Amino acid sequence: MDVNVNDLVVKIINFWDKYPHNEWDVSKIRNEFSKDELVAIMNSANYDAVIEKNAFVIQSFYSKIYEINNLFTVDEIYEFNPDIKTDDLVSLFFFTLSDDKLVELLKRYNSPDIQYEIFSTIRTDYYRDIAMNYMKKSRRLDEIVSQFESDELMLKHLKSVPYSLRGYVVANLKDDYYKEKFLTLFSGNKSSIICSLSTDEKKIHYFKKYYLLLDSYEKIDIISSFTNVDNIMKYAHIFKKEDDYQYFIGRFVSRDRIEVAVELCERLKDEETLATVLRRYLDEFPIERVLQMFEKLNDGYQKTRILTAFPDDLKIKYIETIGQANRKVLIESIVDLDVKISSLQYLEKFSDIEGVIEHTEKFPVYTNEYQFLLDKYATCYNLNKDNLLYIVKNIDMSVLKLIKNENLRKIINSDEQAFYKIMELFGKQNYTLDASSMNDVLNSLLQREFKLARNDIVLIFPMILQAFDFGNNEKAISLIEKMISDFKSEFDIEEYLESIGYTKDSFIDSLIKKDTKAVEVLHDVTARYIRFKRNEYIKDNLVASKDKTMKSKFDKKSMMKCILNKFPVDLIMVFFPLYSEYKENGWYESRGFTDEELELLKNRDLIVEIIKYKKNPSSYSEIPLEVKQNLWVFNKLFEVVLNNNYLVNSLDIGANKIYSFKEVSGEHIVSILASLDVEKLQKGILSNPEMFEKIFKLLKQYKMLGWGNSYDSLLSGAGIVIDEETIANFIQYFPVIYTELSQKIEKGQLNTMSLTAMLDLAMCFSTESYKYSYLFGAEDFKLIASNPGPNSSSMVKEKRISNAIEDLKVIRNRDYVSVPPIDKDFDLKSGKKMNVVVGNFSNPINLTYGERTGACMRIGGAGESLYNFCLESDHGFHIRFVNPVTGGFVSRVSGFRNGNTVFLNQLRYSVDSSFSNLDVMEACKLVAKEIVELSRGSNSPIDNVVISSDMVMSGQLVQSFGVRDIKKGLSTKDVYSDVGEYGVVLATSRLDNSLVPVKLGNIGVKKYLVQRDKVRILYDKNCLDYIRHIEVMDQVLGGTSIDNVTISDEVEYLICYTGEDWYVALDKTGKISQYIMKNSNNKEKALEEVQQALEAIKMHLEDTINITQNTGLGM
Repeated sequence: MDVNVNDLVVKIINFWDKYPHNEWDVSKIRNEFSKDELVAIMNSANYDAVIEKNAFVIQSFYSKIYEINNLFTVDEIYEFNPDIKTDDLVSLFFFTLSDDKLVELLKRYNSPDIQYEIFSTIRTDYYRDIAMNYMKKSRRLDEIVSQFESDELMLKHLKSVPYSLRGYVVANLKDDYYKEKFLTLFSGNKSSIICSLSTDEKKIHYFKKYYLLLDSYEKIDIISSFTNVDNIMKYAHIFKKEDDYQYFIGRFVSRDRIEVAVELCERLKDEETLATVLRRYLDEFPIERVLQMFEKLNDGYQKTRILTAFPDDLKIKYIETIGQANRKVLIESIVDLDVKISSLQYLEKFSDIEGVIEHTEKFPVYTNEYQFLLDKYATCYNLNKDNLLYIVKNIDMSVLKLIKNENLRKIINSDEQAFYKIMELFGKQNYTLDASSMNDVLNSLLQREFKLARNDIVLIFPMILQAFDFGNNEKAISLIEKMISDFKSEFDIEEYLESIGYTKDSFIDSLIKKDTKAVEVLHDVTARYIRFKRNEYIKDNLVASKDKTMKSKFDKKSMMKCILNKFPVDLIMVFFPLYSEYKENGWYESRGFTDEELELLKNRDLIVEIIKYKKNPSSYSEIPLEVKQNLWVFNKLFEVVLNNNYLVNSLDIGANKIYSFKEVSGEHIVSILASLDVEKLQKGILSNPEMFEKIFKLLKQYKMLGWGNSYDSLLSGAGIVIDEETIANFIQYFPVIYTELSQKIEKGQLNTMSLTAMLDLAMCFSTESYKYSYLFGAEDFKLIASNPGPNSSSMVKEKRISNAIEDLKVIRNRDYVSVPPIDKDFDLKSGKKMNVVVGNFSNPINLTYGERTGACMRIGGAGESLYNFCLESDHGFHIRFVNPVTGGFVSRVSGFRNGNTVFLNQLRYSVDSSFSNLDVMEACKLVAKEIVELSRGSNSPIDNVVISSDMVMSGQLVQSFGVRDIKKGLSTKDVYSDVGEYGVVLATSRLDNSLVPVKLGNIGVKKYLVQRDKVRILYDKNCLDYIRHIEVMDQVLGGTSIDNVTISDEVEYLICYTGEDWYVALDKTGKISQYIMKNSNNKEKALEEVQQALEAIKMHLEDTINITQNTGLGM
């Protein structure tokens, strides 16, 4: 049963107000909350994956009831799913049972994995001993027996552990006597026992005694367990291999013995090994010691490997010590925008400078410090330096990123008068959003949205007349009566009718007789009614539209007031962390607490008193002295703890919001400029002062240059699609737009020259030919043509479209991929599902991944080499994340296989609000495991899936992959990649998920057939669009130019089954049409899918429709 989250939150707050949490017990909770509600609360443990509204309240409640035993019965937990898989959520339910109940539950399961989870939840040795009677089949008996606290019970059950694993159990004993005794008995796993001995002397004794039987990793484990540093250094020399020594150092880092790790580093002679270790443990080592070792290095490449992980100031300090060949890589790693751009002066090659600029996503405000950069660009591209300087000063430095765009260069090199006229349009006053422009835009868009959403109101006049014409008087009268009722508060229609000589009945009779005066009155009344309902619609939707348009955050003081008013004291105290926890973890310094606030944080009783006073000050005759003295400190402390709680913004308890306008990126403005044709401007607004003045006023009023994505959802609701090209067309075709709308107004076809009417015409001037839309699909073609930022391509639109056609031919002929193809829905911890597709190339979405995610991996983009590699090479591919409910795109990651490892670039942020970035990360990890598992049985399995530590994966553990050049062995090494020798390990073939040594080279790796697109079911108009898509694509793939393709006739379809190269459709006359592309690269599979679709349509409709079959095969 679904649980309403808002109702549950209210219920929790009321319960908490009724009972302080120290009085909660199973009886009170079960009387108040249903089983389904408690399950929903338990599920809140996974809300980290997606922050739901008011998650704070639910999670806080969960953190309290989590400690209450037997909240659920054994029967209930078993009924949730008797075959339930082991995961974190299941363990949480197990924790609600007492030990005796856990043993009872354990008996019911036959799965060793689930039994292990239950056993691991048992808290006492007494019940562990009983539970051992049911654990004989477990594959993890060594881990199970080691959970006993008592040596006696561990020894009692040791015999049940396989002989080869008993050493692990013995190592967990407390008494050295037993450990030494068993050392002589067991032939294997001696290292773990030796490591567990209580003194270095004993460890050294047995280390020497069994030296020849120990492998290098066991020796490392033993020596790294020594307490005395001298003993460690004495034996450190035995590790000669680079990998062994790195692992040796890493053992001390993992045990927080940093000083020992640093001293071992200082003994390293090999520069590559030292650089690898320093980069890996830079955050753990004291920076002054790192610098001492760094300054002794001579190899510029090795120094660069370390420097890229340094703070920006140190990168600049040492940049001149690494040589020209390494500086570009170092500069690309700089975070501070000003430092990054100014550091380009250290590069000698212009191609290196341009490479950095093309991969820069955001630029600093221009200063004279960057003059050298403009000089280089002006010289290289033969640009008017003064005009270029004007743009970077007044618009954005991203103009350098798009400088290869021909339109942009023509604008920069245009004559002085034309240039400054164009720049006048692009002044800040025309793209800085404000309240006035927002109100004008929202009003206009909501009017259009009303027109589309409320046809029943907009068309009420013709609907009434039509109903009378068709003799449906009852319907016409009901429409009139509804209008009278809806309009009564604003305008009394019956009273108005009486004032002009009608009663309601006589007015209706006159309408039935088609009396001209009555029709004119109806027209007047319905026009008033429509205006009233339109204004009402705008008023009702204005606040919600504002929320969609602007950025918002809760006002902290208002939030504090709402929390104090609405939450019980006990719940409010959850915000205030225990001082001991903060001190133990050293958090109090990083979280911004002052000394006074920390002192108050120690005194929880006083905080409770202050909260009680602030909740109800009128109940106090006077303010308690201690409360009075600490009120100011409490207010500051409360604000700090709210700032530190990431769930606060999920609270929906009536706090006021602070709104701010979204700032449009400079690259967006420059992209509009790049879409302008100077010659069209010269013939249009630049040669017509009147038109120039009008367009200037409109740009200033509506600020459309600065819209960016602020109004996207509202524009969509109004049936308008706006991008940089549409705005450019609005400007360069404005005289034509204005003239055409003026003529419509003169003819009475239009009332006013509205913003939406002008935008409709601007969209018509797009080169978005309907044939291209059919070829690629409307959405993909829009992205190809509009080239949205950030990271827009500098290639002109016509060339991008031409390239896209050729690329479409490439992907439709792709046969193989060297990773297992996947199209599967994965279950996420949040309870949602994510569809993940690997190795599909036939879908045109493969051409627009860069545009969809703001990446440079696109046609003509800075990352075009990766784009091409993923389309053309059998070893390149994309992973697509899809909303399985809507079919909408969520995210993607692109990568390649090299040898036994899959290397993935940046995992892009989610573009679907239904899924958080954490959801995407979880799905990526799941599909990585799936790739490893599916390849496991081949003669060339995939042992590792690794990924860049940027974007969604930012903050994850970064480690070295142990290879310097991850592209070695690929057909081309020039492919762009933002994953290198360091990154995040997603999945490996090892049980502990540790990295398997990377082996590069794709000779002999298994190749799989590419993943075919899903079979979909479409209805009504969507059928015709996809049918034409299949037919147009077949013609183009067969060699027909886009200009010469034929478009099939208009047919009304009821339903259509579609695949990547076929369709089966049923029209309204009952005819079935089917088509398989001549240029399908797998006709056998297509025919199989078509047969299944035919059967599905016939089975569904043969009882109700007389079906005649009309077959038209493209084969």
